[in-house]
Amino acid sequence: AAAKATNSIPLEVAFFEAMGFNIWNVSDTKNPIDSKRKPLEKWSKRTVFTRELYNPQLNIGFLSGYQYRSGKYIIVLDFDLYDSESESGINPEVKQLHRDFVELDSNSNPSKNGYYQSSTCGNFGIILDITNSPDLITFLINTGKCKIGDGLEILIKNNVVLPPSTTICKKCGVAAHRRKFIDTPSLCVANDDITKWIIKYITAYSSKTLLKKHDKDISTFTATDESRSQPIPQPIIQSLTDKMLFDDKQIIK
Repeated sequence: AAAKATNSIPLEVAFFEAMGFNIWNVSDTKNPIDSKRKPLEKWSKRTVFTRELYNPQLNIGFLSGYQYRSGKYIIVLDFDLYDSESESGINPEVKQLHRDFVELDSNSNPSKNGYYQSSTCGNFGIILDITNSPDLITFLINTGKCKIGDGLEILIKNNVVLPPSTTICKKCGVAAHRRKFIDTPSLCVANDDITKWIIKYITAYSSKTLLKKHDKDISTFTATDESRSQPIPQPIIQSLTDKMLFDDKQIIK
């Protein structure tokens, strides 16, 4: 059933509830909090998400990655186009990355499902469902990272602020712009071109930054030729993502 707004629940929140997202509240400084505005302890390790955890009238966020209620695997692409040091105010490299993604997605997603405007003028986010993209899930898990990238950040498993939340605009310096979907609340679903593009982007970024070696205790799952065309079983996804590296102090836009 389609999500419906009520007097107490915004349409966007109702949609995220219907999709089984790992929802919580976030503070004005983007820190995970509970419905009573208290800091959410050990949020990166949480696996239980209930309606009592959040107040739909406050800013909301979610733990990206494996969604424990629905079994979906959701990541977010965070395009920071705004650049205070640029004469135009726009980072040209990130702008090109955004254009490239939109072009790859345009045929299968002309309505720009999952696209939203950030609270910072010029910035965009894309909520991407990769549940049926086992190669990409495997690749992201094997990075051992909760986020990766610069300018464009791939938010693999971390705190992400969602529409319709409002936080301080980096350009204006005030909390004046709500995050809002380009169209109706929705998800972008990864196609093969997007999967290859994300893997290529992370590979190029990793080669420049020399990613730290994984801890020996981190488990990995390598896709075989037989498994590449099949979704990774949910128990495997859940067990592996639970063991990824985290830092509760990492707060995502």
